[in-house]
Amino acid sequence: MSLGFVHACEQNHLNLSTIGGGRVVQLESGKVVTSSFDPFPVYNYAFGVRRRLDLDGATRAFRAGGRDYVHVLVSPSSHAGFRDEVERLGFRLEWEDARWRTTGTGTGAPGLVPLGPADFDGFLGTWEAAWGEQDGTQAHEEAFRRRFTDGRSRPWRTADGAGVFVLFDSGPTTQLIHFAVAEPAQGRGLGRRMLELARGAVSAGRPLWLATDLGGQGNRAAAAAGWALDHTTGNWNLDLDDDHPPHPEPGTWPGTRAEATTGPHPHPEPGTWPGTRAEATKGPHLCSLDAWTTSASQSPTWPPRARSTSTPSASRWRTRR
Repeated sequence: MSLGFVHACEQNHLNLSTIGGGRVVQLESGKVVTSSFDPFPVYNYAFGVRRRLDLDGATRAFRAGGRDYVHVLVSPSSHAGFRDEVERLGFRLEWEDARWRTTGTGTGAPGLVPLGPADFDGFLGTWEAAWGEQDGTQAHEEAFRRRFTDGRSRPWRTADGAGVFVLFDSGPTTQLIHFAVAEPAQGRGLGRRMLELARGAVSAGRPLWLATDLGGQGNRAAAAAGWALDHTTGNWNLDLDDDHPPHPEPGTWPGTRAEATTGPHPHPEPGTWPGTRAEATKGPHLCSLDAWTTSASQSPTWPPRARSTSTPSASRWRTRR
């Protein structure tokens, strides 16, 4: 594990989280990142805390971002006692990420098809077909669209349209995000095959990484595809309620002059959006997917025409991105 690589991953994800507008607030140590368009905690977090956590400052920053929680990352870039500190402060561990790393080969990705802005509906259809009724996409669709169409994003699908993902190039690394396989194609090795081919879509020598739930089936898929486990990150949340001080300073709420440069900023009521504290454990559920076909003639239904109503099974793994 290289601390330089950890920092590069953090900067990449900061840039991903603030697509379309957001806030980055410097604390006494570390930073708070909040997204203008996506309330899911993955895109709203504090990181890089090398000294005592400035909880008052973090609370103000999350409240200013319209969030009813404080979400901190305990990673190799945190100070050695940070996990114990946040536990004493009343934070709870929501999940742990495994950060997997490989290297681009630049050899191409036969069987994968690059997508453009006009393909967003098809991409979203596959994503919804992987999630079923629990996808929560309606609340996040604008955030999905902005990440899909960002100039640093390169969306892909399989030839039959059953699998999709996005490669996000920012700084010295590429992050693989929004990985999904439609429910009818699950259980045949497609997820592993997609992870194998993704290397060829990244320039030779460039670091490529993704995050999976620690202990989930995504870990086995990444390992089977030849990716290496680089480091782990704990995701700790603290609920903010009306009795929890401090409150935002005057003029710092979203929509005030301080937010004027970030663009439109929808603000959910506390606890009402997927991704707020009440929804924090309901991340994207994806299978250890398995079907692989490379013949475009076998996929007459791209983009997917109907949303699956299936419920994600217990075997599904999630990238949370």
